[in-house]
Amino acid sequence: MVKFYSYFMLAAGLFVLVACKHVPKAGPLPELTPPENWQAQKSQDTPITFNWWAAFGDPLLVALVDEALAHNANLRTTAARVDQALAEAGISRAPRMPQANIGLQADRQRSRFQTGYTYQNDYQLGINLSWEIDLWGRLANESQAARALSTASIADYEAARLSLIAQVCKAWFNLKEAQAQMQLTRENHHSYRQQLQTLQARYDRGIGSSLELRQLRTEVASAGADLEARRRATQKASRTLELLLGRYPGAELKANPHLPKLNQPIPAGIPAEVVERRPDLKAAKARVQSAEKTARANRKAWLPSIGLTASTGTVSGEFEDLMENNLRVENILGNLTAPIFQGGRIRANVQSAASLLRQAEANYHNAALRAFLEVENALSAEYFLKKESKKRTLASDEAQAAENQAWERYQNGTLEFINLLIAQRSAAQARSLQLISMNQRLQNRIDCHLALGGSFESKL
Repeated sequence: MVKFYSYFMLAAGLFVLVACKHVPKAGPLPELTPPENWQAQKSQDTPITFNWWAAFGDPLLVALVDEALAHNANLRTTAARVDQALAEAGISRAPRMPQANIGLQADRQRSRFQTGYTYQNDYQLGINLSWEIDLWGRLANESQAARALSTASIADYEAARLSLIAQVCKAWFNLKEAQAQMQLTRENHHSYRQQLQTLQARYDRGIGSSLELRQLRTEVASAGADLEARRRATQKASRTLELLLGRYPGAELKANPHLPKLNQPIPAGIPAEVVERRPDLKAAKARVQSAEKTARANRKAWLPSIGLTASTGTVSGEFEDLMENNLRVENILGNLTAPIFQGGRIRANVQSAASLLRQAEANYHNAALRAFLEVENALSAEYFLKKESKKRTLASDEAQAAENQAWERYQNGTLEFINLLIAQRSAAQARSLQLISMNQRLQNRIDCHLALGGSFESKL
């Protein structure tokens, strides 16, 4: 037995000396190099937020996020993919372990002679053991590649979770804006109808002109059409949110028409490295690692494989004698194989793995650049949208004051009716644009959290 192992290991060493030249070294993993400071970030002193969707101060929004995380179908699908990836990672570890099987074999042989037929029975009961010795780490590389893919799958789930939270927040604020716009349009429509009744009464008494009456009827009809459009938009926004929550899209979800104000600015001094916690970047980096391990494993296919097999059992011509120890048979076998000609399969696998590695590296760099772009755009938009919102609020206040003054002057007979309509249209448009601006700030704040991979705190 000692000589058997000595000869076997000597032959294995000779195979290694021949085959090792086929294994080139892998290149380094690309590193993410974030900028020292965000170009668009302005200096602000404000406390750091953690549970970022709760920072909007809306308990109902927090409840909706919890509901979506529990019932969203797409998130459940992604979670199932994580389970699949973890199972496949477990499968990848199996080839590194010894394999054991128990077998029962029955054989009946018939021989023909001049005097007739004879029969010989052969029964075998045994345990077979096999183990591929992973001297070069090929099986370990394959297992590491599968584990890296499971890590990427987990990161994909975290990305889907973060995206779902952002979608729920955005859909909620879109619903609130839609209902606020509908309420504003309803108020305008009601106001025009009241004015129409007043103007109609004056016209019936011979005061006023038919032109003014027709102009106001036009405004009433237009406001009524706008109101129907707002109702349609509100129902659509409600159904969108209900779908995210895993509910039937019946447009039954309602929201109060008051958008929250962003009183806290984005904190200054957010380190650029915080973007590395983004789940999509983690997933892309894990896929680079998986591709690199797969490339290593494919290159090691040039090396010889070393395996040991052993079996023990009993052999008998009678089935009832199989459990007799005096009929026991044992054997052990070592095998050493190295590829000589595979029709180009190994070389093609190596080239394919190298190509997949280059793709993964390019995707990682592209994801990093896209992440930096999203952060810079969100921080820049925060600055401009804040200034825009202040001016929209000022314009709305001035337009409302102008409408009130125009109505007083019209009642006093010092303002033409057409100028009153212009003032009313301007005030309604200014209030509508103010609502749009408020929602845009909220949407951009959500985009900022998405770009940074979560809250503003720097803990990775």
